[in-house]
Amino acid sequence: MLLSEAIERYMRYMIERRDATETTDITYRSILRKLKRYMGDVDISKLTLHAIDEYAIYLADCGLAQKTRHTNISTIRSFMRYLYGRGFTDVRPEGIDVPRPGNREANFLTAEEQELLYKQLRYESVRTRAIVRTIIASGLRVSELVNLHYDDIYKRSVIVRSGKGRKPRVTFINQGARTAINNYLKTKPRTEYLFTNKDGDKLSRQYITQIITACAERAGIVKHVSPHTLRHTFATNLLMNGARAEVVQPMMGHENIRSTLIYMHFTNPYLQREYEKYAP
Repeated sequence: MLLSEAIERYMRYMIERRDATETTDITYRSILRKLKRYMGDVDISKLTLHAIDEYAIYLADCGLAQKTRHTNISTIRSFMRYLYGRGFTDVRPEGIDVPRPGNREANFLTAEEQELLYKQLRYESVRTRAIVRTIIASGLRVSELVNLHYDDIYKRSVIVRSGKGRKPRVTFINQGARTAINNYLKTKPRTEYLFTNKDGDKLSRQYITQIITACAERAGIVKHVSPHTLRHTFATNLLMNGARAEVVQPMMGHENIRSTLIYMHFTNPYLQREYEKYAP
């Protein structure tokens, strides 16, 4: 079944069985049509947990508010629950991670939090050190990090071959990240992928998220920290230090500069707080 047909079936069900209001009908149709534009009119077998997770990351990269992303992914989970209940898909809707509603603290690490994290890295494995430093230094998405090959890093350049939309790009790492990677490589044989488990298989996105979140908790950072937090930190650091948005944009892999400009909303309040803290 194509995605367009599945959407129409679901919307008829919502109107006929759930007595959806006109407003709900318009909202749900808009959200699901945006999903179809992103995915294409594919067979619904392509609508996997991985694909939905990637779409959620895309919404975050587009700068949508937390509440808006919550509404979008909640609607998609309801849609998947309908498909699963009728045997159209094997994807369990409870496996879809829905962002919390409401506004949360800007999702980047302050200078103080970065210092806490770097101090904690002294006590972490060489692999964890390399992973954390690589994301903060390069702005890689977690899906891009897990697909890095040995030859994708040359000196301090990183070739991203598996970027969003399969569009390759180049970003960079600092000397701290390069050293951390070199130290990690000394502990393992050469494998196809850069970051692997003990069997030589590439790490999963979920595992990367777990080790980063746990590391941040051990560092004493109160807010939730994910790979995306580190990616946001990369962009915020560059902008706060004077980089132009059009320079940051290609390194982040943003098609539209508006996705990059959203980080300006993070940096300006922070700079104001710093000013008020130290100004006479």
